[in-house]
Amino acid sequence: PPFYRQLAASGEPGTVLELPYCKQCSITNYRQTVHEHPTVGGYISGRLAYPIRDSPLFRELPTVDDIVPEAGHDLVGRRILAYADVRWIVVFRAEAEGDAGVERFLARFAAPTPLYEDAEMIVYRPLPPTGLDRFISPLSGWYPSERAAETGARFRWLAEVGTVEVWSFADTPRDYTLRFDTFTYQTPRRLAVSLDGQALGEWQVTGPRSLELPLSLTPGAHRLEFRSLDPPTHPNALDPASKDDRALSLAIANLVLADR
Repeated sequence: PPFYRQLAASGEPGTVLELPYCKQCSITNYRQTVHEHPTVGGYISGRLAYPIRDSPLFRELPTVDDIVPEAGHDLVGRRILAYADVRWIVVFRAEAEGDAGVERFLARFAAPTPLYEDAEMIVYRPLPPTGLDRFISPLSGWYPSERAAETGARFRWLAEVGTVEVWSFADTPRDYTLRFDTFTYQTPRRLAVSLDGQALGEWQVTGPRSLELPLSLTPGAHRLEFRSLDPPTHPNALDPASKDDRALSLAIANLVLADR
């Protein structure tokens, strides 16, 4: 494409994000040999090694109160694009025609006026980043959030393992404190917490308790894991009249990544 030849000659640093997004498509890798820049999802993908389809760029964030502080979807996505040093959002017209996902992405994250366009592509600059310096959100393994009748706090049950994505947008490694409340369903259970596969600790949960864990995070994305080391309980196994067939073990509430 002519724009990619211009880009190679420009000397301007930065990363290319092509839409519709396709991880390691052969055509994306071929185009990379023309523009000679890192691409999101390509073999030379710069800083964004995190599975991009799971990130808030493409994944919808909860729209109701949750167990973590609220962070606007668009603000998080713009900060991730800046972290990845994305300078060009390239939309291929034929592939993107009628793609509602691409339209939503552009409305949220792209500057309204194209930088370049021709018969094959439209190129946008990303919107400028926000001042957001961290982000934390439930990812997988959780039941929907509920509100505690006594305190009004939001909590989520997990059956066996609940994962949480954590982003640090600081320029250098930084120390934080992870704070959360936890309680168990019906019977005492052991809770294990890990960060990027490294154990942070194990606790006995016999009743409601609050925990604080020191975390040292390098810039970028991380994965927290909350694991029950004891089997879950089904409410309808305890009460035949109950229609609740969920597998419940531990609940997490008030999950915060605080300064240390």
